This record gives sequence, C-alpha cells and structure tokens, in this order.
Amino acid sequence: MTGADGSGSLVMVLDSSGSMGHDDGTGRTRMESARTAVGTVVDGLPDGYPTGLRVHGATGRKASRAREAVLRG
Repeated sequence: MTGADGSGSLVMVLDSSGSMGHDDGTGRTRMESARTAVGTVVDGLPDGYPTGLRVHGATGRKASRAREAVLRG
C-alpha cells in the first residue's frame, strides 16, 4: 500500500455475483463477510488515505443493490 516515498493508495474489488449470497461456512453470507473485511481494512487506514472500491460481477439493479449492501455495512 505504501511506496518507497511514503505515498500510496488502495483500490479494493468486491465480487457482487450471485454466489456472494451463499453461506461462507460460518453461517454468514459471503457478502456479509466481505463487507466486514472491507470495513476492517478501511478502519485501519489513516484518515484521508486515497481509497477506492470497485464492485464487480453484477449489472443494473443487482449492481446497485450490491453497492448499497456494502455501503450500509
């Protein structure tokens, strides 16, 4: 995340395909676990750290719902 000069940025890619609604083996959906992981990473970043999130794997309404699910976290 950090280059030799101390600068850096982070872009995360989140799968929002239908399989993310499946159980991840812990009783939670894969999306719930991914959302928790994204939150953990973001919480560990310094304020103002350049960060992006790309949602991949769904189009149209499904993509909108997937983005909303992540942001609701």
